[in-house]
Amino acid sequence: MAHHGFPTGFKEVWELLPYPQKVEVRLWHEPASAVPSGRQEQIDWLFVWWLFVWWRTLDAWVDERQRARA
Repeated sequence: MAHHGFPTGFKEVWELLPYPQKVEVRLWHEPASAVPSGRQEQIDWLFVWWLFVWWRTLDAWVDERQRARA
C-alpha cells in the first residue's frame, strides 16, 4: 500500500483544515502463490525482495504523484 497527500503532522493538519485535500491511495495485490512456503524463504522474500523491488515501485508511484502536483 502506498499513499500520497496525507498531512505530515498536526501543524499541517491544522493549516490545511479549511481547504479540501486530495489523498490518493494505491494497493497492490500479491497472490499467495507468489509467497514462498518455507520459513527462511519467506523471510528472504519479505526482507530482500520487498526491500529492493517493492520499495522502488512504491517510491516511484509517490514521486510520480509529487511531480504531478508541482
